[in-house]
Amino acid sequence: MIFGECGRLPLRIVYHTNCIQFCFKILQMLNNRYPRYCYNLFKSLDNLVRQTWASRVKALLFKFDFGLRWVSQDIGDINILLYN
Repeated sequence: MIFGECGRLPLRIVYHTNCIQFCFKILQMLNNRYPRYCYNLFKSLDNLVRQTWASRVKALLFKFDFGLRWVSQDIGDINILLYN
């Protein structure tokens, strides 16, 4: 594939990686921070079967077999998750 030969990735992979990195960055924040509060709100709306940004990240994680990360809300080592 031409992307691999040039050392580049398709834009969808870059987009998915950035979304997951941002989600995990929010999960590392304290609960009193505004982005974490909004994330918790989006997550609770997802539990009520409403389509939000968090539900799209959830679908993305389940698509690539990282659904356990969503269920446990635990990050672990982000470098191992994203780059292996």
